[in-house]
Amino acid sequence: MPTAVADNVVTGSQWVFRICAGSGSYASATLDFLKNNGDPKTLAIVYENTNFGQSNNKSMTGAAQAAGLKLVDSEAYQASSPDYKSVLQRVKNKNPEVIYFASYLLDASTLMRQAEQVNLNPKYYTSAGTGFAAAEFPT
Repeated sequence: MPTAVADNVVTGSQWVFRICAGSGSYASATLDFLKNNGDPKTLAIVYENTNFGQSNNKSMTGAAQAAGLKLVDSEAYQASSPDYKSVLQRVKNKNPEVIYFASYLLDASTLMRQAEQVNLNPKYYTSAGTGFAAAEFPT
């Protein structure tokens, strides 16, 4: 499995291997970066309701708790939906300093466009990579 980050992908099989980091590693690295760059205190997680998203949510929730970061919201959404404004509005109402997304490219683009539309302005946007790290992600 070259790019499967869900932690349970390689669990229980001696013949399945992964050559990229698991979601737990991404969560820890993200929190290390944040700790050294502003040290925010509150976090919201927005993730697609798939194995990928759920694994990232679980990993980031655990890592944030261990780092003393307060999780103010955790919102799952249906991937490939055309409208995430209600999810983003709920996150906005919690006023997190950091929003961590676990999304693929199409959703990442839609989420950021709609975050601007609902005037969602945390100090930091961060992600599990994937859609936000794709060369095709609009900047």
